[in-house]
Amino acid sequence: MSDGGFRGRVKLGELIDAALAPAEAVAHAGFVADLAAVTRTEDAVAAVAERLLTEGDRGRRVFLEWLARLPVRAPARVLEQVPQLLADPLLPDDLRVRAAARALRSARDPKHFLTHLVPGLTAGQTPLKALGLLRAVQGRLRRSRALDLLIARRERRLRLTCPHCPVRLPRADLARHLYEVHGLVLDRGRARHPDRIAKAWQKQYRAGRDTTLLDRAAHLSDPAALRAWAARSGPPQADLTPLAAAAGVRGCGLCPRCLGELQPSVEPLPPPLVLAGGRLTGDGYTVEVRGPDGLRTCTVSTPGGVLRSGLDGRRAVGPRAAGVVAAAAVLVAAIALRAAVPATLVLAGLACLAARFLRGPLPPAGERAVDRAWTDLVPRIRATPAGDRVLTRLCRASVGRGDEDERADVLAQLLGPATSPVRQAAVRFLQADDSSRLGVDRLAAVGSLIAAGLTGDEPIAFAEHVAGLFAGTEPPPPAPELARLRILALEAAFAAGFAPRGLADLWAACPRLKDLMAVEPLSRLGLQYAVWSLREEEPWRDYAPTETAFELARVAPTLGGRLLADYPDLLLYHRPPPGVDEALGWVLVCARGVVVGGQTVADPDAEVRVEGGRLIGSATLTFGPHRFSLPRRPPSGFVATLKRVLRVRTEVVLPHLDAALAAAPAHPGLAALARRCRCGADVLVSPGRVGRVLRTAAT
Repeated sequence: MSDGGFRGRVKLGELIDAALAPAEAVAHAGFVADLAAVTRTEDAVAAVAERLLTEGDRGRRVFLEWLARLPVRAPARVLEQVPQLLADPLLPDDLRVRAAARALRSARDPKHFLTHLVPGLTAGQTPLKALGLLRAVQGRLRRSRALDLLIARRERRLRLTCPHCPVRLPRADLARHLYEVHGLVLDRGRARHPDRIAKAWQKQYRAGRDTTLLDRAAHLSDPAALRAWAARSGPPQADLTPLAAAAGVRGCGLCPRCLGELQPSVEPLPPPLVLAGGRLTGDGYTVEVRGPDGLRTCTVSTPGGVLRSGLDGRRAVGPRAAGVVAAAAVLVAAIALRAAVPATLVLAGLACLAARFLRGPLPPAGERAVDRAWTDLVPRIRATPAGDRVLTRLCRASVGRGDEDERADVLAQLLGPATSPVRQAAVRFLQADDSSRLGVDRLAAVGSLIAAGLTGDEPIAFAEHVAGLFAGTEPPPPAPELARLRILALEAAFAAGFAPRGLADLWAACPRLKDLMAVEPLSRLGLQYAVWSLREEEPWRDYAPTETAFELARVAPTLGGRLLADYPDLLLYHRPPPGVDEALGWVLVCARGVVVGGQTVADPDAEVRVEGGRLIGSATLTFGPHRFSLPRRPPSGFVATLKRVLRVRTEVVLPHLDAALAAAPAHPGLAALARRCRCGADVLVSPGRVGRVLRTAAT
């Protein structure tokens, strides 16, 4: 029995009295459920029905409640009373529907019984309301062919008038008409806007967290409205990852306010042209070089057709072909002179070897395909968006390949103020890479290109493209080069007016710059910014002769890259006296502490002393909890200098951390990268990521 019913053995009459007695809704439902549970025979069913039907209105209502819960089939003499009781308009519709459904399941002949049941159930109802009641009964039955046919006949006969136009249609056709013509949904006989229904379901979902309501709302809501509602609900980042990934497939990002898809702030770089086996191809352009060691041929084609096909000019004859030609010439001459056969063969062999040796190997077919693309294709590519894409892809494929001298003049002609940032970046990056093959510092050249984009000499998108070109080179740049370029890029960003927190805006629009420049946690970036901001005063020189990590990246390419790769939070460095630096390396002031001999100490009052080695033998340096063996005693001032270096981090740099991390207004150059969303927000966004609203003076 239920919690509201009797406990133990009780009489059937007592349960009937309890069900008829006034009680709270929960207790009353329990009594009715208990009564239905113990009514298990036809005689008991008939007895309970007879008793309840003699108790007036209260008894008739309890009868229907009991019938709806009855676990056994009701006899025919009980079912005969149901149609008349269902006609009572004071009874709730839900109770009438449940009782009607249970009566149909109990009927021996459902089709015949239905003819008596329907008039009572639908008495006094409008045709539309009556149809709704029948559909509710249909939803509670596993199968009733008679009821299905009845509903279908009534739907065909029923004609409803559209509330927005004089059209009269069957219910199903009217529902389709309302949705397709007026954008409305037929909900319980009323034409309602889908957004209003969806908002009601969303409200119910927030109250009860019923996910079925959320699914129903998703089907009715406009996608933009549904995304905006999801954004207002504050979903966790993990829930947004699939949505952002789906947008990234289409090359878009997401607005953080409404989760609408937006085009990226910076146009993505196109991939390099495909180069494989001497064949360079992409976007309908092809340069194919064949014949690695014999007669080399070249075919150049454009989307309009074959441009050139034949021998590869002065590079057509390889060492093998040259040897064959030389040997053939000797044989022809020998035959003409009627020379001896053995001597002729020897001379032909020597001529073949000499020709092959003097000719030398031809450049790889892929290298030659790149060179022919620059000489034959580039002059015929027009300055259009499609042409800029092809030139950018060619520049990417040419990095580290081809003859840099042959294409130098062509690259210079491709530059100009009217070119797109992506083409401008690709051409200038290739120039920087070509110059590095002639001995120029490649990272310094790339760093100057990034600085040009951040400081305003070029668009910020130019700097993003340069960073993407550098990261996309094959093979990938080694860790020391990435670490050194990161410091050069940060220095350029600080000089352009980007504070540490302001870099978050830049990185939202420029993911490649973020990959290059990001430092975790933010406090380390704040300390590096503090050192840069104090570069002119150099207050650390009052403690010890030290230089900044920015200076190290500029003047010591190899050593600086290695140290910055091992210690990405490097701030300052001090070079010990000769002998000590060989044993311990340089003294490094990092965001985490001071590094000596690979060991880090953050305590400015840590113990520093030297023992032994006054006359001969090795000495021992104590640096906090660490001990180092030195081949000889360091100069007398080294210990004092090391103690002062320990104080530089806490007394000079750390006090400026709060100011370095203070909120700052958005950089004015970022306004050109913002994408206006239809919700009104100006968003900095990149493909496959949730963007960032551009902060203004008002925000």
